[in-house]
Amino acid sequence: MAVIGSSGHAARVSAPTIAAVAGARLVGVLGSTRHRGRRLADDYGAAAFASLKELAAAPQVDAVWIATPNETHAELTTACLQAGKHVLVEK
Repeated sequence: MAVIGSSGHAARVSAPTIAAVAGARLVGVLGSTRHRGRRLADDYGAAAFASLKELAAAPQVDAVWIATPNETHAELTTACLQAGKHVLVEK
């Protein structure tokens, strides 16, 4: 899985939950900046994606947990679904 969001809920809940679930693995993080994404990704040995396009094209990402502000959900969800990813949107 990948997480979109790198602070707040993504750091406190999303990433730790993925890491704790047997059979799941956090493979990447997309933050509002690559630097922010890198900080969370490094905690889990994951990649820090530079863009939504890069995340969407990543074959190692089967599913995406979107943990961003509400106003970003529609665009991010649509892009991930169009890329064939399973999506969990955090409200």
